[in-house]
Amino acid sequence: MEVLIGVLNQIPQIFLHPMLYVGVLIIVLQYRRQITLERKLFSSRIHSLPKEVLSSLGYGLLGGIITSSLMIVLGIVLHPSDTLLIWVITIVLILFNVRFLCLSYATGIIGVVAGVFQLFDLSKIQFFNNPAFSWTTPILEGINQIQIPSIIAIVAILHLVEAILIRLQASKQATPLFLETKRGKLVGGHHIQSYWLLPLFLVVSTGNIDAGIQLDFSWWPLIGSGVGLTILPVPAMIGYSDLTSVNSPSEKSKKTSNYLLLYSLVLLGMAFIAEKWVAFQIVAAFFAGFAHEIILFFGKQKEKTMPPIYVHPKDGLKVLAVLPDSIAMRMGIKPGEVIKKVNGVPVTSIEELYYALQRQSAFVKLEVINLEGHLKFTQHSIYDGDHYQLGIILAPDDNAPYYIEVENTSLLELLKQKIHKTSHSA
Repeated sequence: MEVLIGVLNQIPQIFLHPMLYVGVLIIVLQYRRQITLERKLFSSRIHSLPKEVLSSLGYGLLGGIITSSLMIVLGIVLHPSDTLLIWVITIVLILFNVRFLCLSYATGIIGVVAGVFQLFDLSKIQFFNNPAFSWTTPILEGINQIQIPSIIAIVAILHLVEAILIRLQASKQATPLFLETKRGKLVGGHHIQSYWLLPLFLVVSTGNIDAGIQLDFSWWPLIGSGVGLTILPVPAMIGYSDLTSVNSPSEKSKKTSNYLLLYSLVLLGMAFIAEKWVAFQIVAAFFAGFAHEIILFFGKQKEKTMPPIYVHPKDGLKVLAVLPDSIAMRMGIKPGEVIKKVNGVPVTSIEELYYALQRQSAFVKLEVINLEGHLKFTQHSIYDGDHYQLGIILAPDDNAPYYIEVENTSLLELLKQKIHKTSHSA
């Protein structure tokens, strides 16, 4: 009960944390950038800025509640200095590549280094006791006090929550793109991009035995230790960014969610083992970064080896995306389906689609191969102001005037999305 009261007392404090507002600003800027890109590519937005921001903040609140609850129930105690060190290392890493924003890399580095120092007691070797290196004393003391199982546990729980949020929301925020393969062929794809701001309420040790809250749980703490426990409100930001041309956004998100769920559960189990077996801390810390990299590697390999799905067949037009509140959405057209006929006319090119639509300007009938491979028929009236292409975004053909190049680079260059004109445009 005292823990719950402690959390409630700290709720106002999180609104005083500057990182909360920095996180909100980042979310707003990222989604605004995404919507601006959609307007440039398709002359229409697919997502709404207020809706995406509020949705991300809402799911982030849910993620914060789940993370904080799991940290408290599982009996995980952190030191404030440990969380600060993780963020410092993370900032250094993203100067080289923004994908290192994931905390598993910083945790892996910190855990391995601290694990070696603690296991072999390297701080006592003569080199560090030399007066010339006295400045290293506070650094070594900090390394020796790092609670490796605790930082591994919080990374595991954050990835578990990320897996849940990816499954719940990520595919809904995908943006269709035209991409160029290594052979120079244009294919359709999706950039799946979601960000969540999590309000966390973590149990930390102040080191003051006369201060803090009393915990009534008999199993406390399971991971970590310390005296003078208190609740620390900390905003945390997690995100998911992926590019796919071989899966639908929903399929890609589910696969990634499953991988991250397995990764998080294994890592959490390793954190509990590391709490009891000191030598295992190095193994668990190494696994945190290495296994995450393996997940990304296999994801990229599948994108390279599997055939793209958003390409036009010889006898139809492949749907890449559907604009919200459009005729196509009301007709039940879905990404991945193939349009065979429009108003009774077979269509195999955008020009043929336009011609078929002009034959009947007030009404449209479509013959479509659905995702199950069955033929379906659908029809709808057309009114003034409706999208000229029914709200359908088609996969690119050889005459597409542009494609997108997505580059993961350093923090100084951020994430560049370049719109390139094709050399073979009409």
